[in-house]
Amino acid sequence: IFFPVKTEKYPFVFPIISQLFQSPLQQIKFNEKLAADFNNFPVIDFTNIRREFSIHDSNFMNSIIKSEEIKSIEDFIIETKKAIATFDSAFIDYSPEEREDILNCFRSRYDILSSQQKHIPPPATPHLKTNIINHELHNLINSRLVERREYKKTDKFYKEDLSNFKPAYFIKAGSRLYYSYLTLIHQIKSGTIKLETADYMTELGRIRIGSDDNDEYEGEYFLIIDPGGDDLYSLNNSEQRFSFLIDFRGDDLYLTPQNFGPAAAFNGISFHYDERGNDTYKCSRFSLGSSLLGFTALLDLSGNDNYISSEFSQASAIFGFAALWDKNGLDNYSSGMKSQGYSETAAIAVLADDQGNDIYTLVSKEVDLLRYGDHYNSMGQGFSIGERDHAGGGISLLLDKEGNDLYLSDIFGQGAAYWLASGTIIDKKGNDTYSSYQYSIGSGVHLAFGTVLDYQGDDSYKAKGVSLGCGHDYASGILLDGEGDDSYLAESLSIGSGNANAFSLFIDFKGDDIYGTRQKSTLGFSDWRRDTGYIGIFIDGEGDDRYGTPHGANKSIWYNGTWGNGIDY
Repeated sequence: IFFPVKTEKYPFVFPIISQLFQSPLQQIKFNEKLAADFNNFPVIDFTNIRREFSIHDSNFMNSIIKSEEIKSIEDFIIETKKAIATFDSAFIDYSPEEREDILNCFRSRYDILSSQQKHIPPPATPHLKTNIINHELHNLINSRLVERREYKKTDKFYKEDLSNFKPAYFIKAGSRLYYSYLTLIHQIKSGTIKLETADYMTELGRIRIGSDDNDEYEGEYFLIIDPGGDDLYSLNNSEQRFSFLIDFRGDDLYLTPQNFGPAAAFNGISFHYDERGNDTYKCSRFSLGSSLLGFTALLDLSGNDNYISSEFSQASAIFGFAALWDKNGLDNYSSGMKSQGYSETAAIAVLADDQGNDIYTLVSKEVDLLRYGDHYNSMGQGFSIGERDHAGGGISLLLDKEGNDLYLSDIFGQGAAYWLASGTIIDKKGNDTYSSYQYSIGSGVHLAFGTVLDYQGDDSYKAKGVSLGCGHDYASGILLDGEGDDSYLAESLSIGSGNANAFSLFIDFKGDDIYGTRQKSTLGFSDWRRDTGYIGIFIDGEGDDRYGTPHGANKSIWYNGTWGNGIDY
């Protein structure tokens, strides 16, 4: 099975994405390998990530700094300076003025202009009478007009202006400094580095060593180390390119109402480590493992934590890498759109949670007017998207290893992808609930690859359509459920069904399952379009199953559409 897609036409396409067009089933193997890189908290094996950025050094894990030369904070500063030199090599072929122009393009695109820059009037746009049509429709039409007007400019930006841009240096710098950061933590815990309360400036920014009391931190810091106490952090990393935080104990509150809060960076690197306590993270856009042209990681070892934020957060990456890794606890993840394992062009994002009954919720303000007036674009929970017609997308993974988990989204999410991208959910154990509406739960849309792998548990899946193992338009959607008594509810084009030259695969290996669908384009369906047709496959293995569907039955075989096949054995 292959797709006749020429990925070389587009810049910033990851090698694995090109390979998936030749063999879509590799998306299962690749994402299992990527998940295995997060097996030993807090050690991340960056080998697969570095390979996707065409950094070919198979001995990376053997060559990184581990417990050697960092014996003081000054040593960490030296390592950070080395990382900065490597990081800034991404712009080595640009003059300072050209580099600033590129950064300003990103600032404008993602609405992170400074207050001074925001005084520059935006380009004129056609006037629409908002008293005649509602505000949301006004915004939709206006955005489409801008998109059409800016089409050539956007194409030039990706294919010409960024032709010499080298984001691999972000990964080189960040992955090595990450291990220097882990070494710093180890040396403090082992007593090699002694801590004394202090507050002083360095050439890289402010350093503060806190106390066991309830401390308060506000503003910008290069490095914070806090040994204990229920602390209040009001951080702003918008201008602090390189920032690092270590908190060992306490029920802490991280409160950031503006962009770029904890573990977030624009054109920089940021790491955050919280070892113990029931913590509350309440932040705005670009926070909690968010990278825009950079490399970030948020690590939380234990505690029942609340992650509350706006869009572009909770493992969100654009041109770079972002991770949020929580090891233990009953955690609540609540965010706006483009979060919880979200990536765009030339980026990899991973949200990993090892243990606990967790809740993942995406609440968006963006109405999906192209399809519905009463649903919203989520774009998260293992979702990636490219720049259609201009550039490739990214790789996103939401990995939950154990617990009875709840996943809630609306349009686009839960192991889905759009345009030269890959989005995945892997849930290894627990009785889980997946609830979404469309383009979700293992859905690849328009040259993309969406995957859901649920290994074990009595799970419940619910969506309207184009979901649950669905590919649409030179794309692949896969849903594999290992074992458990599961229930599946969908209306159309779902559960191993797809169209427009797609590969759709659904397999439930074991368990007494229930299937409820309304239309015939489900349970193994594929139609003929554009003078070609691919395949939709539904397979249910061992178990006494029940079908409340137009077709399908226990211990039977059926054919559906042009090349759709269902089998229950």
